Amino acid sequence: MWRRLYWPGWGLVTALTAIVAGFMVGHALLLGQFLSWMVASGRGRMLSQTYPVFALTEGRGGRSVFYALCGLQAVAGLAFLALALVGRRRRLAAAVAGLAGPLWQGTHFGSGFARVEQAVLRSVTEVAPEAAERFVAWSVPLHVFHAATLVVALGALLSIPLRELGRTAQRTEGE
Repeated sequence: MWRRLYWPGWGLVTALTAIVAGFMVGHALLLGQFLSWMVASGRGRMLSQTYPVFALTEGRGGRSVFYALCGLQAVAGLAFLALALVGRRRRLAAAVAGLAGPLWQGTHFGSGFARVEQAVLRSVTEVAPEAAERFVAWSVPLHVFHAATLVVALGALLSIPLRELGRTAQRTEGE
């Protein structure tokens, strides 16, 4: 059974990791920069009047899908790691990919940034200067870390079939 689940598991975790990595790259390059600029440039009041309202109305569905995909990516990564360990196949690449989700999510919440982000982006009043300062200082670097972690995980996942093809080619040449 484990052998039959390996490649479908690889496909699922690869697709989810690619999607979430794309989200994070976009956030690190554009949305995070924009939100930090809004706060740093004195437009915090405008942000507090618009973003929370959007996030709770038209943006709610997209935000829910984003959170669901992030959770699924982490669970699928760990499940694929278990498949690789049980099947003794490409364990190092599977470990890199499987631990990426818990690593970036653990960093996001464990660092305290999730609380700061929530205070800034869900507040309907202008946020305290300390929270605004922490948000501006942490947002982009932390999201770059998230994106880099997921891109490395995606690279590890994509290396798996390439190595399998190389192994198959070596066996064929040896015969």
